[in-house]
Amino acid sequence: MSESPPEPASSPTLTCRGCGARLAFLPGTRSLTCEYCGMRNPIQDSAESLVEIDYESFLQEQYETEERMEVVAVRCDGCGATVSLDPLVTSDRCPYCSTALVVAGGSSSSLLKPRALAPFQIDLKKARAAFQNWLHGLWFAPPDLKRKSQQDRLTGVYVPYWTFDAETASDYNGERGDHYTDTESRASSAQRQARRTRWTPVSNRIQLHFDDVLVPATRSLNSAQVRYLEPWNLGELVPFQEDYLRGFRTQAYEVELTEGMKRARGIMEKEIRDAVRRDIGGDEQRIHSLETTMRDVTFKHILLPIWVSSFRYNGKIFRFLINGQSGEVQGKRPVSWFKVIRLLLGIAAAIFILVVVL
Repeated sequence: MSESPPEPASSPTLTCRGCGARLAFLPGTRSLTCEYCGMRNPIQDSAESLVEIDYESFLQEQYETEERMEVVAVRCDGCGATVSLDPLVTSDRCPYCSTALVVAGGSSSSLLKPRALAPFQIDLKKARAAFQNWLHGLWFAPPDLKRKSQQDRLTGVYVPYWTFDAETASDYNGERGDHYTDTESRASSAQRQARRTRWTPVSNRIQLHFDDVLVPATRSLNSAQVRYLEPWNLGELVPFQEDYLRGFRTQAYEVELTEGMKRARGIMEKEIRDAVRRDIGGDEQRIHSLETTMRDVTFKHILLPIWVSSFRYNGKIFRFLINGQSGEVQGKRPVSWFKVIRLLLGIAAAIFILVVVL
């Protein structure tokens, strides 16, 4: 696996104070580093602060005037992902499958600018080590998987997310079921114990506080894989500064704010139903009606760091994601059926030997 070249920045390139060369963000620090002389150039603290934005007010009053950024979106012919490119770039490669991309045919969009990001904490060396350790721990992986996986790039990508806060109040009506045993008599005079359920009507109101409900704003990555990268340490969020993006790719959001809120509400509703069942108690629960009101809904548009690797194996694309904070690895890998069959034959042989001996 080789390192991806630094991506062109959307603002004038910041140069090294020591030798004038181009700088890139150094994961795990608050500095830009020079790849030639190694000098570190500190990133100045932002004057901005992290604030939650009122959802309803933003849609009604601020959406059209909010600060935006211009991006060029190109659909990858190799994996179907929608990839964001800097407007000044004429060609590049897809970070999700390494297919060559050409801006011709891409579409330019004006998107909301992120308010915060979590800087990369895991550098390329550590990300590669985490990935290789994960590969070594896989059962039934083809023997040449390691070699093939090293042929493609490991790319650092800042992936867009929406995060939502809300206060909820839920009124419900239902029934609580408590199990008990009863003795049944039969015609043969025999008796047996039978489990029965006693149902009791219940109703109540529960109130929940939701903080930082995360919704991935990308359609280019497998949603289950992205979810399995959690948890994220959102305490490491910093106000958005382009310095942290230098040397990394940045993907623009593909899920609009309103759709993100819809998905967040679905996540909240599931947690609310689970909370109602706990509130009802007993051995079983029935929920007949449930009405929820939300207030004080706020959101943030943020970027989270993910290392992405992909390679082709027997004509299929396999993609791996690494949490840029914790090093957690998620991915789907090919299976060596030769290894599976060999294991099954070994188990069958062991069972046969045991049967003969005993």
